[in-house]
Amino acid sequence: MKKILSFLGIGSYSSVIYEWCDLSGESKQVETNLFPYALAQYFPDYKILLFATQKAREAGKEDQGQTYLQQLEKKLKERLVPIAIPEGRNPEELWQIFNTLVENVSQEDEIILDITHAFRSIPMFSLVASSFLRQVKRAQIKHILYGAYEAREKRGNQEIAPVFDLSLILDLMDWISATDFFLSRGDAKNLAYILKKTHSNLWKKKQSISRQNLPKLLSKAGGALESFSLALWLAQPCEVMKSARNLEKILSQAKNEFEEWALPFATILGEVQDQVSKLASQQPDYLNEDNLCIQKEIILYLLDKGLYMQAVTMAREWVISWIILKSGQNDSINRWKGREVREKIERMLGKLLKRKKDKSREERADKEKEDKIPEWFESLEEKYNLGELWGWLANLRNEISHCGMREHSQDPNNLKNQVEEISNKIKDLT
Repeated sequence: MKKILSFLGIGSYSSVIYEWCDLSGESKQVETNLFPYALAQYFPDYKILLFATQKAREAGKEDQGQTYLQQLEKKLKERLVPIAIPEGRNPEELWQIFNTLVENVSQEDEIILDITHAFRSIPMFSLVASSFLRQVKRAQIKHILYGAYEAREKRGNQEIAPVFDLSLILDLMDWISATDFFLSRGDAKNLAYILKKTHSNLWKKKQSISRQNLPKLLSKAGGALESFSLALWLAQPCEVMKSARNLEKILSQAKNEFEEWALPFATILGEVQDQVSKLASQQPDYLNEDNLCIQKEIILYLLDKGLYMQAVTMAREWVISWIILKSGQNDSINRWKGREVREKIERMLGKLLKRKKDKSREERADKEKEDKIPEWFESLEEKYNLGELWGWLANLRNEISHCGMREHSQDPNNLKNQVEEISNKIKDLT
């Protein structure tokens, strides 16, 4: 349903010609002292929900012998739906206003918010409420309008007041939310969506913008952010390094476009580039010291973003990769990813773990005869205690992977504290 959420105040409202220019550039003018009436003319297929305090419902009688509410009811008839709200003098009353707004909007309603005659803190509060409605009830906020009486100007014998669309405020709130998602959680889905939508909307308006000046890279940057984020959330270190390198390149190329068309993103561009550059590699498929260092950075990044399952999974694989590098089995691209190579290392780590669990010297001796471990591996074990580290990581990964479905599952907070120890556990492996 199409609804206008409007407010009535207690001020003295003078008549003026309100001028609204829609997206097509067409100008519409309505002369009135009450802006909700102008809205009814601009948007004839919308129902008007008029929120008014008790004082507002009684205001305006001295002007025409009728209150403002009565004047609007006479002109708009059944299109007007008056709704009582408190004064908003304290947090409790503000929450009542919020609840009233929410209760009068249904799922996927098309909404126009009018704050022209709202007073005190209600305009700011209603803006926040509209953002909430969009997220929770999937309401489509078409416009946030303000009839700027104080900005009126003389045109001949007439006074014309512009109508401002403040929807940019909601867009800015979207940018803030999406930016926070990415910087705090590594989730770029919303940020990518906004960049792609901005790109698409600008090209739809290409009649009013020179084709030469239209953005070329906003959508591509959104896609690169999405790929980078997906690789992180799926714990794919080589893909993270590859997508980070691609993203780093596109962000640099698109800098001028961000500054012109996506200014909120331009303000955080430096921070995003700093984070991404640490995780980028030109040779993500070749195992060497630099590759391992970057993988470690990715693990630390995941821990910082609270992506604990991904961090544990990647840390386990990182230990295997580290041992492969020490063994010299990284002599060709991708060989270190081979199943046989990695399973061989896993078996040796498993033997070390079993050895530690054997209680008697005789048992250990029997095991050593049965399961011979290479000397180079033994020397690593003596220096870094790999069996203990492997056992700790394996238990931690299993604890998380089994989703608490174990007889003696750990408390989540204790589990979280253990996961955060990963950085200390692997820092000595150099």
